[in-house]
Amino acid sequence: MVKMVVTDLDGTLLNNDGQISKYSKNVLEKCMELGIKIVFATARPIRATSIFFPTVKPNAIICHNGAYVIADNNIIAKYEIKFTMVNEIIGKIDRLFDEYNLIVEIDDKMYTNFNPELYWDNIEYESIKNMPSMDADKIIVGIDDLEKLIKIKDFLPNELYFEKGLGAKGGLIGLVINKEAKKWNGIKTLLDYYKIKSDEVIAFGDNENDYEMVKNCGIGISVDNAIDDVKKISKYTCGNNNDNGVAEWIEKNVIKNY
Repeated sequence: MVKMVVTDLDGTLLNNDGQISKYSKNVLEKCMELGIKIVFATARPIRATSIFFPTVKPNAIICHNGAYVIADNNIIAKYEIKFTMVNEIIGKIDRLFDEYNLIVEIDDKMYTNFNPELYWDNIEYESIKNMPSMDADKIIVGIDDLEKLIKIKDFLPNELYFEKGLGAKGGLIGLVINKEAKKWNGIKTLLDYYKIKSDEVIAFGDNENDYEMVKNCGIGISVDNAIDDVKKISKYTCGNNNDNGVAEWIEKNVIKNY
C-alpha cells in the first residue's frame, strides 16, 4: 500500500508556468485525505518552496536538494557547509576565475556579489559583504563556461559535492552542497520519522538530482520530459509536467485503487 508520495517540483509537478494546476492540487489533497503523506523534494530553498503552500500544504519538504528536511513544520535534519569551508571555497573560486557570480545561501537568505535576477525573478538578496559568520545551506557559482565551472570539483573537500544546473531564466550555475544533502537521504530521514518503508513510497522526478530517489523508492516514476538517465532507471513513465502527468498517474494508479 502506498503511504507516501514524493515529488520534485520544477519540471515535474509544476507546469511550465511554475504553478501547481487545480487538477494536481485536488489529487494531492485527496491523497492527504486518504492518509498518504505528500512530500515536495526540491533544489529550491525553503522560501521558494513555501510559496506553494497556499495551493498545497505538503506534510513534509526536502529543500536545497536535501540540506533541509522539514516535517510537520519542524526541521528534523539539516546538512550545511561549515563556515570555515565557505571562506576557503570562496577564496579558491576567487583565485580560479577572473569574473564570476557568487551566491551563498545562509539561513534561507541569499548573499551575493551581483543581482541574482539574472537567473531568477523576484529575488530578495543582500550583498556578500553582509554575509554573517554562519554555516551555509549551499554555495552557487555562475559562469558561462562549463569546462571551467566543473573545475570547482577539483578542490572541494570530501564533505561536499558539486552539481551543475541552470537558473530559471537560463544561465549556467554550479552548486556546492554538503555531501549528505541529497533528496534520497532526506527521504530516508522521513521514512524513519513517519515509520514508513521505502517500498511504500512513490517518487516522481525529471533530472539528475532525482536519480537516486527514483531508483531507490518502491515505485520510481519519471515524467515524460525527464532526462534519459532518469527514464532508464524508473519503473514507469507518466505524462509530462505540463499535462498533469504526476497527478494523472496518482489518480489512476493510487486513488482509484485505495
